[in-house]
Amino acid sequence: DAAAPRKTTLVEMYDSKRRRREEESRAALKFNQKPAAGLKYAASCGHVDADDPADVARYLHQNRDNFDKAQIGEYLGREKEWMGGFALRVLRSYGDLLDFRSMKFDEAIRYYLSGFRLPGEAQKIDRIMEVFAARYTDQNPDVFPTADSAFILAFSIIMLNTDLHNPAIKEDRKMTIASFQRMNSGVCDGGDFPDEMLEEIFHRIRDDQISLKEDDDARDAA
Repeated sequence: DAAAPRKTTLVEMYDSKRRRREEESRAALKFNQKPAAGLKYAASCGHVDADDPADVARYLHQNRDNFDKAQIGEYLGREKEWMGGFALRVLRSYGDLLDFRSMKFDEAIRYYLSGFRLPGEAQKIDRIMEVFAARYTDQNPDVFPTADSAFILAFSIIMLNTDLHNPAIKEDRKMTIASFQRMNSGVCDGGDFPDEMLEEIFHRIRDDQISLKEDDDARDAA
């Protein structure tokens, strides 16, 4: 008779889980120092396929509370040319993981940015928010006429958030509802966004800041 398959003992299961936790902790440490090194180590442990953008996106999203969120943001915002566009494919796959259906626009931005810190560099913000705008528009086709309109408003919301919550900007210089509406005049595919929509966004951002890396830096400097 063929021998029965050997059962895994409790000790072996415990050792396996302990080893996995140690590997995850070491991967986080390496990632927080240098993301590419962390991903390479995690791949050597079999935790992620570092050559598959979709799997790297899954891994980053899964570990968003373990990894330094500023480092995740820097990785997702890497130059289009970096590694033949690999980081950009990871970014697009990361966007594809998220479900924005039926969410208010600024609430979707808040959810999107909860997994990483938006870098301070304008070009990186562009790439990251372009992916968001395309995903949101695809899942909510009746909200904006084009993804470009969604992108422009998303960028305006980031500016509003920084303006309202930057301690270096005096109260009498901060953006108002009227100035926020003026800034977005005529940019919704040649028309205007609904006033009520902009007012609601303004109030939610004013009352509840979206945490951004550049805002943290400004507070530290104040």
